[in-house]
Amino acid sequence: MKLTLTTAAAVLALSATSVFAEPGLSLDTQVQMLMKQAEAQKTAPAPAAAAVRTAKIGADITVTIKSKITTPVSCSLTIVHGTALAQYVETVAVPLKITNKTGTCAPVIPFKWANADTSFPVMVSLQVSTMDETASIGRVSQHSIQQIQLPNQNQTKTITYSLDF
Repeated sequence: MKLTLTTAAAVLALSATSVFAEPGLSLDTQVQMLMKQAEAQKTAPAPAAAAVRTAKIGADITVTIKSKITTPVSCSLTIVHGTALAQYVETVAVPLKITNKTGTCAPVIPFKWANADTSFPVMVSLQVSTMDETASIGRVSQHSIQQIQLPNQNQTKTITYSLDF
């Protein structure tokens, strides 16, 4: 402690224009102020780490084919979570597996979000789309299906949804 005070006093004494020097205060007072600030920084609690939520959101989607379409057909899931501290938008696309006139897909989005907040919902939407080989004819069906609660840590929330396409 004595060595630190002596070192601080020497630094202040060497420079009359020191950024630490305050007009009207004695050198001893300035050293004491520096020591109090240094002590406060040592004892101040470290800022809390941002809460990180690791989980999965998925959808089991059944599509009844009612129109003339071309294949392949893709199925995508989008999740949006916004808080006062962060905004997350994630999308995954998978192929729709079609047997006869029924298609199924099960997209899953694993996520790891800092500052996720359970007081804000997760918005869930899905899209089924197709394009022919020349990309001139396509069909898209988009659905904002629901708001869900943020899944618990290391949990999976799966939504079941059916639509005609």
